[in-house]
Amino acid sequence: MLYEASSFDMTTVSRPVHFWQGTDDKLVPEPSNRMVAERTPGAIWHLISGGGHVIALIQQDAILTRVASDLAAVPT
Repeated sequence: MLYEASSFDMTTVSRPVHFWQGTDDKLVPEPSNRMVAERTPGAIWHLISGGGHVIALIQQDAILTRVASDLAAVPT
């Protein structure tokens, strides 16, 4: 599996990580992403009904709004 072969260990991430998953994604099915999210501390799951693999294009406003909010909360 791609995630297991990766040298990047998601369990070491110390900030919240958002996972956006479309219910109709045929390239990366929900169980694959859900497994990674469950192993990631602070994971925040966003399931988008009817969304496909390019969910970021459809949900870009919501995703960028969330990113901006999260970055604004980072202490300097």
